[in-house]
Amino acid sequence: MTGAEILSIEDEATSRVILETVLTGAGYCVDIAATVSAAHSRLQATRYALVIADWLLPDGDGIFLADRAAAQGSQTLVVTGHLSDLPAGTASRHHILMKPTKPEALLALVRALIGEPASQPW
Repeated sequence: MTGAEILSIEDEATSRVILETVLTGAGYCVDIAATVSAAHSRLQATRYALVIADWLLPDGDGIFLADRAAAQGSQTLVVTGHLSDLPAGTASRHHILMKPTKPEALLALVRALIGEPASQPW
């Protein structure tokens, strides 16, 4: 177990760094995965308060990962630059955020879903 509150699954390096920087800067503990395979491994080892999944990943479907995380009890957020192409029913199972998004909008949604970051033990 890593103690992370959030798993961010994003294949695009710049977006991945921005998400991590915004979330850790706000005090959240974040695990990062760039592929479906890496995300599966993390989801096997840890239950996250929130899983943020890019929809289109090079080795699979972020919505499938979000479904798996939701089944484990995590809040879920699917991010995409292709909002109009999302499969039917996705928005009824997961929160959706359009890319690109402003850091303030991301943090407001994260706080609404899981609250303020947990205090660190040090």
